Amino acid sequence: MMARGGESKDAIMGSTLNGQSLARILVPLPPLAEQHRIVARVDELMSLLDRLEAARAQRDELRRAARDAALAALRDAEDSEAVEAAWGRIAGHMDTLFAEPEDVAPLRQAVLQLAVRGRLVPQDPNDETARVLLGSRGYLPNNPPWRLPNGWAWTTLAMLGEVLGGGTPSKSNPAYWAGDIPWVSPKDMKVPWLSDSQDHVSAAAVRESSTKLIPAGAVLMVVRGMILAHSFPVAVTMVDVTVNQDMKALIPYRSGLAPFLLLLMQGSRDRVLGLVEHSTHGTCKLPFASLSTLPIPIPPLAEQHRIVAKVDALMALCDTLEARLTAARDAQAAFAAAAVHHLDV
Repeated sequence: MMARGGESKDAIMGSTLNGQSLARILVPLPPLAEQHRIVARVDELMSLLDRLEAARAQRDELRRAARDAALAALRDAEDSEAVEAAWGRIAGHMDTLFAEPEDVAPLRQAVLQLAVRGRLVPQDPNDETARVLLGSRGYLPNNPPWRLPNGWAWTTLAMLGEVLGGGTPSKSNPAYWAGDIPWVSPKDMKVPWLSDSQDHVSAAAVRESSTKLIPAGAVLMVVRGMILAHSFPVAVTMVDVTVNQDMKALIPYRSGLAPFLLLLMQGSRDRVLGLVEHSTHGTCKLPFASLSTLPIPIPPLAEQHRIVAKVDALMALCDTLEARLTAARDAQAAFAAAAVHHLDV
């Protein structure tokens, strides 16, 4: 469309908008009677949209309340049978309780909390107890956080193995950064099982700097960084790695403990974040002295395996649900974009 003087509308709109350029824009003007009908119709449609938005907000509020109540019932289940019943009620109303991919995160956390409290699978009296598993590494806190199931025992991270810190090799020595050993920093802690990192160091860096080689099967934890304001990233190493100074690594005294320790740290997120120190300029630090002495529950080794298998199965269901909700949201967004494009044509 051309404006007066031969200028295109795009040329006018692309320049500084002032009274003169605004006055040169051609606008369509219907008859006065039609203007009235258009305004009345727009008012009618806007009122309808307002009512639809209010109804949707009310529906979403009811859905959130129902979801929170269902998750509370799941978290408060006293034993594995009650958990199965609560999970069955949730599974029967998935489409009602969960509408957005973000809704699945509280369900995942509820599963992890049940796992570390011994409510996800039944106890077997024939299992070798955790006291036998831990031996002298057992620990009886003065004020236990909760009552443990039969066969479980308390301990601390410091009693479960060797704790190593990290370091950064000198950036001024390129040879330190020319190797293939993963050098893990908080930005890599996005997966629970870690086999690689964005940065790598050489064997010389391990020999000649403060960074240390950490074996496969260790549990990595972020202990400094802004992410500790809301999350506690943990991962298990699948290969030998090194870490930077914002990380700690626990090398368990016994192989096979890492899978449950990973779930334990994930399920203890809220307790751990309660230990985080916040500086005035926003830096977050998790004092490892506090974390390493935090009472943590350990089940018999055989039960650990059952818990891990059960959590894996339930997380797979959560993955499926989250993928379906993501696909539905993407489809809705594509439909809305297509509708808007159609109106613009």
